[in-house]
Amino acid sequence: MTTITGVKYAFVSAAGGETVKTGAGSTLATLATGDVVVVLTVSDQAPQANSQQQTVGQRSPLNVNWPRSVRAGNTAVSIGRYGAKSVQWLTAVIAEVSVLLEPSITWTPPTILGKPSNQTGAFFAQGILTATALPTNADTVTINSIVYHFVSTIGVTAGNVLIDAGGATLAAKLANTLANLAACINAGTGGGSLYIATATSPNASVTAATTGTTVQVTAKANGTGGNAFGTTVSSTGAIMAWGHATLLGGAAATEVPFVASFGSELTLSFLWQVSADGGATWSTVSDGGIYDIDTDATGLISTLAVTPADTSAGSTDRSSNIGLTGNLYRCTATDSATVPGSITTSAAVLVVT
Repeated sequence: MTTITGVKYAFVSAAGGETVKTGAGSTLATLATGDVVVVLTVSDQAPQANSQQQTVGQRSPLNVNWPRSVRAGNTAVSIGRYGAKSVQWLTAVIAEVSVLLEPSITWTPPTILGKPSNQTGAFFAQGILTATALPTNADTVTINSIVYHFVSTIGVTAGNVLIDAGGATLAAKLANTLANLAACINAGTGGGSLYIATATSPNASVTAATTGTTVQVTAKANGTGGNAFGTTVSSTGAIMAWGHATLLGGAAATEVPFVASFGSELTLSFLWQVSADGGATWSTVSDGGIYDIDTDATGLISTLAVTPADTSAGSTDRSSNIGLTGNLYRCTATDSATVPGSITTSAAVLVVT
């Protein structure tokens, strides 16, 4: 069987008179107006009889032209004559010739849509407390309903935070005092002397870190939930302030799945593959684990999403998926014909951030 696999050139004679010659210069044909010349690439392979055709023993040895057939599938149109060679036109080649001859025609081969696929990790809500002077006795900071009291003597009340008096400078005293607040939030060192633990210690909702005159508070759980954590202060002379009334910036992880779209009147089955070496080798991707593969109601679209590496309920942690960045993914659709046709999309790259 001769398979037409590509198009090198296509030409339509506008006025006629052009000649088509062999490599040796002999004239093969003189073109008339509207004649078409197409230069193709081909490959030869042994013809295969359709399983529903008659066997060799049942064919008449006297009629090499019998039987003839034209068979069209998703990937090729085959024109056969058993007893002689057959010709197979790949569908993609027919489309290429059509586009070359008629520019108003467009053809897009099956492909993965929406590439590259971006996988973005979840964000944690945060807030920053800024102090311009040393807190005074009875000033308070409230984070998600838990109140922290600045005191000059530690006492025994839950949530008390000692105002530092030992620093060599005012700046040092402020930094030490805010460090005591962070230690109380995190249940760090100094419990009982620099702070008195709250009923829930460490804070179940947030963690804290200091940078001299500020305390950065971060929700422990990523996603939008932390955006509801209220933050208030009560201080003499407005020496402390939060930037906003709640923590901000929490966001759930996002994923843009690979979408492979096909067209067929037959039932399709899909096979997804992944390559970690730039397309040199491919392996099958199965539904489950970090991969979620679905088919839409039409049966013509298959999607593949990379889910969080931590598959526990509610997790949005993609940290261990970072190493998948650069992987290539492709999808092959195979129809339900007696002699199945199949076509594979172009490859798309995964990006995990």
